[in-house]
Amino acid sequence: MISDGSHIPLGRKYVQCILTPGHTAGSVCYLFQKWLFTGDTLFTEGCGWCRSLGGDAEAIFESVQRLKRLIDNNVKIYPAHSYGQEVGKTMEFLLMNNIYMVIEEKRSLWNSEIGKDKIICLDFNKKQNLRERIGKAHERYCLFVFRPGITVF
Repeated sequence: MISDGSHIPLGRKYVQCILTPGHTAGSVCYLFQKWLFTGDTLFTEGCGWCRSLGGDAEAIFESVQRLKRLIDNNVKIYPAHSYGQEVGKTMEFLLMNNIYMVIEEKRSLWNSEIGKDKIICLDFNKKQNLRERIGKAHERYCLFVFRPGITVF
């Protein structure tokens, strides 16, 4: 059984397990030397959906924040698949080009106009190139909407 921070031997080297819940409750990334295998936690273009059983938008937010702290800029990221971008980009590239990587803070808001839905609003940092891409909503981007039984991006 693996756990967060455990090491799996691979020849004379080791693969580090990094627990990254959110896409699913048991999502794990694997760091091997200068390569991070992220499954559906983190893509070149974004992060994994949280709609499946065990998915949790707040957990994936925390997992992405953790990866930003733990992974060196020169580590290459290999997700399970891609939405068009080439895989194997560096963490530095993702930090500048992946919209979910520039989110630094979350705020939970309850709004009577939307009933019982919970909206997590996330503020962007000052990376201007990404702020321009999302147009007028560049200061705040409502990313996750929680409804009973489903999480929608």
